Amino acid sequence: FSQKQPVRCAAEAVVKGTCGSGFRQCIEDYAPDMVVSVHPLLQTVPLQVLKKMGRGRRKIPFATVVTDLGGAFPTWFHKGVDLCFVPTTELYKFALREGLKPHQLRQHGLPVRREFWKDARPQRVLRRELGLLERKTALVVGGGDGVGGLEKVVVTMANKLATSLPNRTQMIVVCGKNEYLRAKLARQNWNGVAMHVQGFTKRMSDYMGASDLIVTKAGPGTIAEATIRGLPCLLSAYLPGQEKGNVDYVEKHGFGVYKPQPDAIAQEVTHWLSDPEVLQDLRNKAKNAGRPLATIRIAQDLGELLF
Repeated sequence: FSQKQPVRCAAEAVVKGTCGSGFRQCIEDYAPDMVVSVHPLLQTVPLQVLKKMGRGRRKIPFATVVTDLGGAFPTWFHKGVDLCFVPTTELYKFALREGLKPHQLRQHGLPVRREFWKDARPQRVLRRELGLLERKTALVVGGGDGVGGLEKVVVTMANKLATSLPNRTQMIVVCGKNEYLRAKLARQNWNGVAMHVQGFTKRMSDYMGASDLIVTKAGPGTIAEATIRGLPCLLSAYLPGQEKGNVDYVEKHGFGVYKPQPDAIAQEVTHWLSDPEVLQDLRNKAKNAGRPLATIRIAQDLGELLF
């Protein structure tokens, strides 16, 4: 929506009207040494407030960390920032088109959780520790709330794998906070495929390390973490506009595809797990896209800006 200038101006006017005074109050209360934005609508208004508070000259450093991968709203990019961190070459070029200068831009990757900053332990070790079998493994993630047609995807995948690769594969299903679905899937009898059903977990790094591929919606954080673990991404859904660029990024770099229908998901997963060469090629391309040190390098640059 924000590609269109009138809509963009209207959105920023709404943000200013609803958040401008609150933002100023927050600055006055906390007296920050630096402001870092991680939201596409929080560039123009905070910069205006900071400039006004400095009587026409902004005194507090301001940086933006863009958290999309292949496409982004123009409102992420403001020519008045000190630094703008972009995760990919696609968005580096986008930022230049929006008027930012090369000296304002840093490209390190998407910030990820601490457990993804280092290599995973060996797959066999992780599988044994997590109570998994030594089989080709598909990780299916429903997001923190376990939503997005997860049950139908799981059932369709399980039936297809049991038929095409009987007793040769296993599935890890992370239902997030959807306890009803977790309990329902855990009660079922799964013949021909091993099933490990998990609720909300803080061990996603380990589950990714134990897996051979991931089925997930096109959230940028999950995609970035999956690449660090070398997991091909089968994207089952995306938020229109906001996440479409993430789909394009995955497909352009060759480590995954978008398949919205459960039957197509099951067919593609079976194909990947049936062909070791195809799977390894996908894994190599995913690994090449991973940026495990992004968080550290962003923090280092922010520290240099501050000190």
